[in-house]
Amino acid sequence: MRNNHLYNYIQIEEEDDDNKGLMLEGFAKNLRKIRTDKRLTQEQLGALANINYKYLGELERNIKSASGTVIYKLSRALGVPVCELLSTDCCPMTKREFFKGFERLLKGKEKGDVEKAIRILEVFFG
Repeated sequence: MRNNHLYNYIQIEEEDDDNKGLMLEGFAKNLRKIRTDKRLTQEQLGALANINYKYLGELERNIKSASGTVIYKLSRALGVPVCELLSTDCCPMTKREFFKGFERLLKGKEKGDVEKAIRILEVFFG
């Protein structure tokens, strides 16, 4: 029997854990590339995002993983949408598949829940 976990109302199957490492590696590479493209040092970005620059270095080397709050702070400090930090070429789901799945999740939900979901999407896709 497959073990499933419930994270923020989205069911994630164990097989998705295989993709977790790819996503974290992609995040680390994207973070470093965007930071260097903007000609920021780790110290400067850390100050802009209000996070420790040593922790930022560990994120870029894929030693540590970031919480949603840290990813959000970094996206705002860098001036990019969250999805730009998280996107990878090896992502198993296309944007179209994502939105179709999201639409299925929202079908039959109350207006307030749909509005919350839209605000979440705006954070990710700017």
